[in-house]
Amino acid sequence: MRSLWMLVGSLLLFTPLQAHAQLVGVLRPTEIQAGTSAIIKPCPGPPWPCTPTLAPYASTNIVSAAATSAWLAKDTAAGEPADSTTCAIWADPGTNGERCGGVFSRMTPVVGNVTKAVTLLACDAKGTDRLMLRVLSANVVTNALTWTTLQSKYMPLGSTGKIVVYAGSDPAADCSCRADHACHCYCQQVKVCLKTETLANGNTRFTGTAHALGTGTPGNGHHYDPLDLTLTLLETVTYEGPRSGVLAGIPASGSVGIAAANVQGLMESAFTGFTVTP
Repeated sequence: MRSLWMLVGSLLLFTPLQAHAQLVGVLRPTEIQAGTSAIIKPCPGPPWPCTPTLAPYASTNIVSAAATSAWLAKDTAAGEPADSTTCAIWADPGTNGERCGGVFSRMTPVVGNVTKAVTLLACDAKGTDRLMLRVLSANVVTNALTWTTLQSKYMPLGSTGKIVVYAGSDPAADCSCRADHACHCYCQQVKVCLKTETLANGNTRFTGTAHALGTGTPGNGHHYDPLDLTLTLLETVTYEGPRSGVLAGIPASGSVGIAAANVQGLMESAFTGFTVTP
C-alpha cells in the first residue's frame, strides 16, 4: 500500500504510509491539500451495529457538492510505468445519486491545461450499477470533461445492483454517518483493479475487474468489513487496440492513481488499499 488520503470538510488531506510515497491531485486540485492525518471513526453501534465492530481505519475521502465532475490524484512514487496493475478499494456512502470510484493508468502530462488517462470506474446507481473502462480527457482549469467508452457493462442484481450501498436493509441504514462523513461500516467495499499491458504487436490491452469484499449476506456487517479481503468477482471489462483512434493521445507509459466521478447528487466516496504493482 503506497498511501492514503482523508477529506475533512472540503479539504482532502494526504497522509503518507511510506516516506517516498506521494499522491498529488491533478483534477480539482483546490480540493486537495496536504495536512494532518485523519481516520475513519468507529461504527456507531446500536441500532445498526457492525459484526464485528470496526476499529477506526484510515481512508481517502472525497466529499463535494459538485453534481457532475471527476477527481484524479496521481502517485508520483510510481513514476510513469508502461505496464502495471493499479488497485484501490472504494466505498460509496452516499444516500442518493450516482457515484463512481476506481483507478487510472497511462496519464499524460498536462499540456495546454489538458490531461488524458485511461480510467476504470465502478459506479453505484441502484439497479443500474456499472463497471466502465473509459478514456478521460480533462481540462484541469475549467474542469471540462470528455469521456470515451472502451467497454462498459451493467452489474444488475435485483433492484439494488451488485454494489449494495446499505447492506440490503430496508429502510436503509445510513452508512455515511452524514453529520461528519466519518462512518462507512455498512457500505459495500469494492476492489477495483486496472491491468495495463503492452503486447508484442504494439497494441495495449487494458483489463479491469471489480470485486466485492467480505463474506456473508446483505445485512450482515461482516460483509462490509474493509479488513476482510475475501473477494467475489462482480464484473470484468477489457479493451485491446493500437494507440490511435479511441486511444489517440494515450502514451506508451504514464502516471497511475485514483479516480472518482459523480453523475448526480452529493459526492461522497471513500478509498483504501491503493496499490501499484509491475
